Amino acid sequence: MTKYYFLIFIFLLPLTDSVFSQDLMYEEGKHKVVYQGVKIRPGKALKLTDLNCDDARRHFTKAKRMRTWNFILSQVSIVEVTYGLIVLNLNTKGVLHSALGGGVLFLISEREQKIQKHINDGVKAFNLCQFFHE
Repeated sequence: MTKYYFLIFIFLLPLTDSVFSQDLMYEEGKHKVVYQGVKIRPGKALKLTDLNCDDARRHFTKAKRMRTWNFILSQVSIVEVTYGLIVLNLNTKGVLHSALGGGVLFLISEREQKIQKHINDGVKAFNLCQFFHE
């Protein structure tokens, strides 16, 4: 009879408060993280990581920095393509400027995948820290 009580105890153990009290983070959509039901970006997730979780902090810092540079590079590429289209009628330098802007846009699309990987790794590291912290 005690064997059955022990089995019931083992099966009900994961339903205790300690499992439900952990604040876990998960990735949702493009460059977004959900924490306590709120969608946040990597910069806000970086602020939520405590000092004990260096791995998550490093991944979120890298993702935030890459997103900032992607925004700056996208503005540069838009200017280059626009300038290239305006100058295209005057001389052949317009082709060079348009190609440079297109190359920067291609670089940005490649970096988007790396950002998402850093966010996924940061979420995994954050959840692991939360698991071991409690």
